[in-house]
Amino acid sequence: MEVTVYSKNNCGKCSFVKNNLKQFGVDFKEINVDEDDKERAKLNAKGISSMPYVEYEGGSFTGVDIIGLKAIKELANDL
Repeated sequence: MEVTVYSKNNCGKCSFVKNNLKQFGVDFKEINVDEDDKERAKLNAKGISSMPYVEYEGGSFTGVDIIGLKAIKELANDL
């Protein structure tokens, strides 16, 4: 399963989401939009400006979304 976490510097919510994914044993790709202007522009074009933004098989969410995190955990456990 592919999971991408878009984050930014000094973002407590970003750290929370990444730490939870690590605890779940979920591998993820991190893209820091403070360091990648192209990726920031792509998200802005979609109307997404709040971080973290998480994309995964079957969905996406912004911020700390406990239901989204649980969905990722369940998908990862099914693999």
